[in-house]
Amino acid sequence: MIIVLSSLIGVVILTDISLMVCWVYFERGNRKKTADSDLENWPKVSILLAVRNEEENIQRCFTSLMALDYQKDKIEILIGDDNSTDSTYELVERLIANHPNCHLFKIDDETSHQKAKAKVLGQLAQKASGQYYFVTDADMRLPESWIKEMVITAESGIDIITGVTLVEDNKWQSIDWLFAIAMIYVLDCLGKPVTAMGNNMMISRRAYKAVGGYEKIPFSITEDMELFRHARKEGFKVKHIFNYSVLGFTKSIKEVSSLFHQRKRWMHGALQLKWPMITILVIQAFYFPLIISAFIISPIIALGLFIVKTMIQALFIHFSARTLKHKVSVIHLFLYEFYSWFVSIGSGLFYLSGSKVIWKGRKY
Repeated sequence: MIIVLSSLIGVVILTDISLMVCWVYFERGNRKKTADSDLENWPKVSILLAVRNEEENIQRCFTSLMALDYQKDKIEILIGDDNSTDSTYELVERLIANHPNCHLFKIDDETSHQKAKAKVLGQLAQKASGQYYFVTDADMRLPESWIKEMVITAESGIDIITGVTLVEDNKWQSIDWLFAIAMIYVLDCLGKPVTAMGNNMMISRRAYKAVGGYEKIPFSITEDMELFRHARKEGFKVKHIFNYSVLGFTKSIKEVSSLFHQRKRWMHGALQLKWPMITILVIQAFYFPLIISAFIISPIIALGLFIVKTMIQALFIHFSARTLKHKVSVIHLFLYEFYSWFVSIGSGLFYLSGSKVIWKGRKY
């Protein structure tokens, strides 16, 4: 039995080794160039921001948007309030009072089959006049180079671009995001793109209109993935940029129950992924029961396999963090495995419980 378990765990380890080898290869080939890139005529862009009960976050996000290194007359910021029950609307009104390129709208519930963020983005997109639509969340802090870096990439013929997002006030959640995004980046480099991220993404106006926008595509609580899928079906090119120029930071989730609701929403989207990513996720998921079983049968062999797996995973995360100029302590790298166990097992059980997803105070 231990031979069978060791062989299966070996498959998990080989998967991690493959990810790390691919990462090193692609990171060297796609290393950010130090030479300045510039365009003669920068296109107009529209930033679409859906907000609901974000009075604690919107100031931080708005400040980062005001600091963007891009021509002010080439940016419009469209903010849609989704029936906030706190003071978000009034706060945004004050923030944009002296910024003529910023516009706030109360979103109509009756004009779309969509719900939640997709509904807001759909109505904002109808009002947008930019050549490129940038989408983010109210709890995000974006870098000054966010727009420029993505526009330069888009002008080479790319219609959907995804940046990098980490969690700024929780090291465990930040490593978790980094690990997942690095895997997605490797698959993108292998020609198997799987998704976009709705808190740090860009879609061209032509791609959005070609799929009919959110007005035409089905509703999904992972609206970014749904839009990505339809744009891919239409043949539009996508790219995942993995460097510090598009590195944004989101707020952490404080309550364990809210974290599990977030993961359940992500799992709904993950079920629509293509086989490369699903295969990796399934292999990773089976590692936990396999290694526990191995410890019961042969603790020494299991400990050896556990150490090898943890070291390879830590190296992969370390290389990813280094590219982003982001520091991750050695202690957190090795203890992350236990955090991952807790979140993965807890999220799996919560998903199977059959309870609805609670998101922004609504059930789906």
